[in-house]
Amino acid sequence: MKHTIGVFLCLFIFHSLTFAQENLSLTSAIETTLKNNYFIQISRNSNEISKNNNSLGNAGFLPSLDLNATISNSRNNTKQKYSNGNEVNSNNASTDNINAGARVTWTLFDGLKMFAAKSRLGLTEEASTIQLKIAI
Repeated sequence: MKHTIGVFLCLFIFHSLTFAQENLSLTSAIETTLKNNYFIQISRNSNEISKNNNSLGNAGFLPSLDLNATISNSRNNTKQKYSNGNEVNSNNASTDNINAGARVTWTLFDGLKMFAAKSRLGLTEEASTIQLKIAI
C-alpha cells in the first residue's frame, strides 16, 4: 500500500512537471528566430549603416571645415657682449607663440561627380534593403 502511494505521488509530480512549459506557437517561434538570428541582425545593422551613409555630406554637396591651432613655447639662455662693452645675460627668456586658423572649402561644380556619388549611395541603400529582405 505504501509502495502504491509512493508510485502515485511520483507519477503525479512528474506529470505536473511535464505540463509546466508553455506551448510555442508558430508566430512566436518565427519572432524568436528573427530576433535572435545573428545573420539577420548583421543585415539589419548593414542596412542602417547604408541609410546613414546616404546623405548630401557624404556625396560631396556640403562644404568642409578645417580648424587647426598650435601653441609653441621656448626658453633660451642668452649671453651677449657688444662692441661698446655692454653685456646682456638673460636666463630662461621665454617666447610664446599661438597660431589658429580656419579653412572652409566648398566645391561648387565638379563635373557632376557629386550627383553620381549621391546616386551610388542611394543604390547602395536599396541593395542593402533587398539583402535584408532576403536574409529575413
